[in-house]
Amino acid sequence: MLAFWLGVFDDRVMAHGFVSVDRDQQFLLPPDLRSWLPADHEVWFVIDLVESLDLARLEASYRLGAAGRAPVSPTMLLTLLVWGYSRGVVSSRAIERGCREDVAFRVICANQAPDHTTIARFRQRHEEVASELFVQVLSLCERAGLVRLGTVAVDGTKMSANAALAANRNVERLRRDVDELFAAAASVDDAEDDEFGDGDGSGLPAELRDADKRRERLPTLLAELDAEHSDRERVNLTDRESRVMHSADGGNMQGYNAQVFCGEGQVVLAAAVTNEVNDTHQLVPMLDELDSTLAAAEVSDEVGVVLADAGYFTAANMQTVNEREIDALIATTKRHKQTGRGTQSSLEADAEAAAAALDAFSIDQARIAADVDAERQRRALIFEQVESTRGDLRDHLDELGVSQAVAYVGFAQWRQGGVNAIKVRRRANTVPRPQPPSAAMVARNAMEAKLAQPDNHQRYKLRSHLVETFFGHNKHNRGHRRFTRRGLGAVNAEWRLIAMTHNIGRLASAGR
Repeated sequence: MLAFWLGVFDDRVMAHGFVSVDRDQQFLLPPDLRSWLPADHEVWFVIDLVESLDLARLEASYRLGAAGRAPVSPTMLLTLLVWGYSRGVVSSRAIERGCREDVAFRVICANQAPDHTTIARFRQRHEEVASELFVQVLSLCERAGLVRLGTVAVDGTKMSANAALAANRNVERLRRDVDELFAAAASVDDAEDDEFGDGDGSGLPAELRDADKRRERLPTLLAELDAEHSDRERVNLTDRESRVMHSADGGNMQGYNAQVFCGEGQVVLAAAVTNEVNDTHQLVPMLDELDSTLAAAEVSDEVGVVLADAGYFTAANMQTVNEREIDALIATTKRHKQTGRGTQSSLEADAEAAAAALDAFSIDQARIAADVDAERQRRALIFEQVESTRGDLRDHLDELGVSQAVAYVGFAQWRQGGVNAIKVRRRANTVPRPQPPSAAMVARNAMEAKLAQPDNHQRYKLRSHLVETFFGHNKHNRGHRRFTRRGLGAVNAEWRLIAMTHNIGRLASAGR
């Protein structure tokens, strides 16, 4: 008995070698997939959440009961995309590889491993469902108490397009190239007609094989290019709707401007993508997107205050905000915190400076009026002397200091209307007239006065915490820096999928 316990002690305490690595060992994984991962693993939450969504529209697009192979489950494919995007795995090939190598992916697809073509076609085919699913997940967040609208913030970030910067071409150069192709094609056609007669000797598509049809088709393509890019000098041949954007490192990138509204719970309330370079014209569209999304998600609470950085500040935006009676705090300059603009002391100094300029102008105008009145009185005395002595007015021209014509006109004015009827040329202003503040300046001053209030100053500090945290998490932690799809509609769907998976993560965190 003692030898037995000594043997146990020797095996448990004193290691005689390494843990065995036997790759020829027979299958030891549990036959039940639910035993492959712990019960609190997030993948189970994602599976249950996707299955709880209303996917009737998604499933209705499939034709069941017909001859042929049964389609892959759209619910499973959607779950794969949601899980992949939540982990920064967006490539259809990477997701296919995960279905073979990653336990969580294998659990989702139940070891069925759809190929990357099926995944890619599913994503492309159902991009219009992204908005509907985003709304459903937002509604779940609202029921979980995560949608808090007391303070919301809007901002945009640059996302790389699935296109190279070097693929941009000058539109005029493209037009010349097409013209050269027309000429070259016509020359080749004539040569081949002489050589082959009725035979074509080419493998061109049917619509381009015939010379006459080709000459009709190519101008049509060029006309489409002109209609789409009539106001642009350059176009990207890979993704024609993407634009050259300024990146955060000071360089340029081919990409899109991705916008979001986030609430106090860091839940994305609205998401949209534009190909406009800056945020100047995005406030109103994003407010409309916010209203429509909250209404679709049946969120009944009212938005409290809207926060935005200086990129959204324009007089037109402020007019819209005031007309809609929206409580907004929008920085007026990118250096709002650093320069001291918007402080109560600076606003008072601006008001005092404007009042001083107006006072100086008023004093100058009163001095000019006094000078004009004195000149009238002086000329009137000379006219009275000439009238009483019946003298010649020409003898007093030097004294009057005016030309003969002006003297006689003034003399006639005096005789008809008295002193005040004499026209005297006003001297130029020595103090410039203060210009009335422009609409932009009025809006700027009003917003800076609002931001100067201590409570509003503290509320505005929440902006970066609410919205820029989303950008940091998704671009740095999850690796979403580049769209995989092409075209404005496709990247909008992908951006909403990214936002939806972010909200699902917030739901998962709230349940822990």
